[in-house]
Amino acid sequence: MTRAFVFDYEITLSTSLDELDRLQAWIEGHLETLDCPAKVCSQIAVVTEEIFVNLIGYAYGGNAGTAVVRLGIHDREVMMQFEDEGIAFNPLEYPKPDLSTDIANRTVGNLGIYLTKRLTDKFIYSRTGGKNLLTVYKNIE
Repeated sequence: MTRAFVFDYEITLSTSLDELDRLQAWIEGHLETLDCPAKVCSQIAVVTEEIFVNLIGYAYGGNAGTAVVRLGIHDREVMMQFEDEGIAFNPLEYPKPDLSTDIANRTVGNLGIYLTKRLTDKFIYSRTGGKNLLTVYKNIE
């Protein structure tokens, strides 16, 4: 069951690929307290990487910026929220990629968004006060 947005932890990062390892280690450290199954932890790592890398590449157009990542853990459910002040980008508006087309003929893009949606239980985007807020939920059961 998805609960109200209650985040227990927060980290502020520069929008640089150099920060990805720090972000992953921060999240993994908190997940260790839950006895999170390896498969679920791997899925959360993939989701984290996809969202953060997209944020770096698109929100600030490759320029320096900051991102705030919040983490909430309640009743075996993980909530992660990614916040940035970059260009508005709603991943929910992008169509599902055509997976039936031969891989050599597919259009580049949208696969990461598709994968992230598939690996999470809930995916919410909003633009509030000039900020992108992307919140994902993942059950740990």
